[in-house]
Amino acid sequence: MSLTDAFHNSNNELVRALRELLDAPTLEEARRVLDQKQALLVTDVAIQLLHDFYGELMREDPLECMYDPTYVGYHSVLLMGARLRGIEKGWEEAEQLARTVRSSRAELKHGARDMLRGFQRGEQA
Repeated sequence: MSLTDAFHNSNNELVRALRELLDAPTLEEARRVLDQKQALLVTDVAIQLLHDFYGELMREDPLECMYDPTYVGYHSVLLMGARLRGIEKGWEEAEQLARTVRSSRAELKHGARDMLRGFQRGEQA
């Protein structure tokens, strides 16, 4: 089973917590999830799982990806920063990444997919 499959059909507490973080509709909700589930999320295992998931997403068709790799990378930076320097520093580092790619957490979720779909619609017109 691939990590993408595991994220789609999770019966694992850590994967469910990661999905809850990734699927949080707002930054405020994501902060709440991280605060409540930090014992699961701010761990080497969670960071490695996100890193591996990122690698898998990089090999998939962007139109079919569950999340853009950059969005998973944002959360990987968040959890790594939180693990090493505390949760607030983790958020600062993740937001710095978003600014570097001139985006926001919300825009990163499906940015490449949405851009490619826009190109496809333009070609069909």
